Amino acid sequence: MAPEKEIHMTSLLLQNACRTEQGRRTAKSPTTGGHAGRHRQQNVDLSPSTSLALHKFFLHAPSKTEAFGRRLALPTRHLEIARQMDLHVWITGALLTTESMLSEDKKMIGSMFIIEAETIDKVDEEDIYYKESVWDTERIVIVPLLYHQTCRYEIPSQLLPASPSLRRP
Repeated sequence: MAPEKEIHMTSLLLQNACRTEQGRRTAKSPTTGGHAGRHRQQNVDLSPSTSLALHKFFLHAPSKTEAFGRRLALPTRHLEIARQMDLHVWITGALLTTESMLSEDKKMIGSMFIIEAETIDKVDEEDIYYKESVWDTERIVIVPLLYHQTCRYEIPSQLLPASPSLRRP
């Protein structure tokens, strides 16, 4: 199959998957009550009449270079406090160095969140990593996020373009 046809087929499959997902009236909500550990899910009405006073934010919190030991000592308290915070976590994770990505010994260099909260203030200052100087508070970036779709999909490898230059890294 020519690469152009493969790309077109992939595009059609993705459009169909998104339409199917967006057409649903209810869906499971993102993780609530903390950003790791046990995940609680609840049904959320996705109809246009639903109005929440929550806003989505992207947070990038680089760790201080000397904070690795403190970070490893705090995860239990970090999760307990996160569960008590009035926010909804969509995606979170530790950021790693590229070199440690495939190794057994991961080197964490920060944290990343996509969350819903009432205000930016609730996003970072209540976190134990903020209070205990794990994060470099001078370099934290928090920006409002406009989330376009709730469609999650994976492209089957056989539908990816044959040309290596057209494949995603």
